[in-house]
Amino acid sequence: SIPAVTDIGQTSWESKPRKRVNVFMLIAALFAFAIVGVGAWFYKDQLGLEDEWQVLLQQLNMVEKADDAQITDKTTSPPLVNNASTGKPVASQGVPTPKPLEPSKPLTNPAESLIAVAPSPRDVTAVPFRVYRNVLKDGGASPVMIEIPEGSFTMGSSVTSNYFEERPHRDVKVNRFAISKHEITFAEYEKFAKATRRPVPEDEGWGRGSQPVINVSWQDAADYAAWLSEQTGHTYRLPSESEWEYVARAGTQATYWWGNEPRPDYANCHDCGGALSGKQPVDVENYEANAFGIKNSAGNVAEWVQDCYHSSYENAPLDSKAWVIDGQCDKRMVRGGSFRSTFNQLRSSARDAFDITTRSEAIGFRVVREY
Repeated sequence: SIPAVTDIGQTSWESKPRKRVNVFMLIAALFAFAIVGVGAWFYKDQLGLEDEWQVLLQQLNMVEKADDAQITDKTTSPPLVNNASTGKPVASQGVPTPKPLEPSKPLTNPAESLIAVAPSPRDVTAVPFRVYRNVLKDGGASPVMIEIPEGSFTMGSSVTSNYFEERPHRDVKVNRFAISKHEITFAEYEKFAKATRRPVPEDEGWGRGSQPVINVSWQDAADYAAWLSEQTGHTYRLPSESEWEYVARAGTQATYWWGNEPRPDYANCHDCGGALSGKQPVDVENYEANAFGIKNSAGNVAEWVQDCYHSSYENAPLDSKAWVIDGQCDKRMVRGGSFRSTFNQLRSSARDAFDITTRSEAIGFRVVREY
């Protein structure tokens, strides 16, 4: 059978006839392993393996010490003789009994006593990041923000992916930032609209309050972020594509933040299932958060980001800054998929773009605060 191609590099294959393994192949394999081991030793600093080598050597040294201790214990143990009255073997008189071995002292360097084990892509534990709100000059507070630590991740899809606009995938370094826990709501946007004397977007009869704001253009979203900056004294803006995907993946390289299989209970989309599936966006607190504490990074409403439109990641930056040069900036990128999208369009790597004047019932946004 031929498995489906996913955005994490799984490819199809064909069965091939077995080849007999001969002695020369075995010797070549052992020789290759030896070269890799020697290379890892000599270049352990450059490869970041110095701690692992130290731990390995320490463990080998501890085993040797334990063997020596056993030998010493055997050589210094008193000879056994038979007790005249009981006939049972006992230690002979006059031979000192050896002192018990003292427990080893704890190591002062944690790196020497522990080997770091990286979690698998599907084994991500939620981390309690700092959650806060900034005070607004006019009263009230900013959206709930979650502080995201710096890190790096592989962005986009592999060279075997059919999604050419998501290629080539590359490693991106992300600086520390904060992002809103969920999409900006009507209640949060109305405060801005009132202060700047602009009309409140149409809600299509689906309600306001904690519903995600919709029918906002890219410029509307950028203006809201600029207003937050003026109100709080901090720098707010739309997220870059790399920041958005870093948050959406939440430490995984899977198709979705929860894994590679569709989960109707984790998102709102056209074929996700549920009473309102494919019909309208829902309350921003309606679905479970990912491991970073972020809600609705997949589905509900798609989200404007800062980057100009580029048809692929050729020559894309390797840091977390928005890509706003050498592209079509009258079009901006949209991420995450919406309640109208299929499951496939909810993938963490999926990209789309719209004209900056577009106002859609399926598009909203969230904001980032710089540090």
